[in-house]
Amino acid sequence: MDTEQGVEYPIQGKPVHYFKELDSTNTTAMEFASRGAEEGTVIRAGRQLRGRGRLGRVWESGLDAGLWFTLILRPRRDSWFVAQVTLLAAVAVAETLRGTCGVRAMIKWPNDVIVDGKKICGILSEMRLNETGTEYAIVGIGINVNLAQSDLSDELKEKATSILIESGSRADSDLILGKFLESFEKWYNLWQVSGFSRIREKWIEYNGTLGRPVLVKDDDQVICEGLATGISEYGSLQVQAKDGTLQEFDFGEISIRF
Repeated sequence: MDTEQGVEYPIQGKPVHYFKELDSTNTTAMEFASRGAEEGTVIRAGRQLRGRGRLGRVWESGLDAGLWFTLILRPRRDSWFVAQVTLLAAVAVAETLRGTCGVRAMIKWPNDVIVDGKKICGILSEMRLNETGTEYAIVGIGINVNLAQSDLSDELKEKATSILIESGSRADSDLILGKFLESFEKWYNLWQVSGFSRIREKWIEYNGTLGRPVLVKDDDQVICEGLATGISEYGSLQVQAKDGTLQEFDFGEISIRF
């Protein structure tokens, strides 16, 4: 669906609802969105008790050790393209962590931001459709900000990191949220008006996926093994499989073999 040139979709400056503790910012955001909360509304929690990752996994989110929030959107584009918002958000997170915190963040398709192979941010996008298209979309983001090594379980120490661990300095979560919303609004406006092309270019610049051997999984079952070679104009991951075929995936998750 084409959009009118010059139209702006402001995200910054909208209400930020802070809760000291929530089960999940995504769950609360869906409740707000279904009651008509305006685009750009943020639901933020100091701590999540049941923060959700992909495939129903739990995202550990201790009190004020990270930035846990969900952004409510009401995109004007065809619902077919709304899944691209996850990749757009990853670009905005990587840009923010690089520019604000000096952390060399990279993007792991489709919804993680990593540093040296360890996860620093997870993104979970969901949407609700109605008879005319997308009623709303929500983008849940969890960034490990001031988590110390001692805050991580033994299992996660090999898989996760934080701004504090990477930079050696504590960071201001309020500043990071503001910078993220500034970056997200820029890319979101571009996406609404001009589509995915420029976001795709920036995603490729920040990516930590392409050119690496990967296992593509669906519900933890390996469905393809090969070399990640590109990302399509729709945001699908392109993999050169072991049998020589080029396959595209717009679902699932990957394990990068470093």
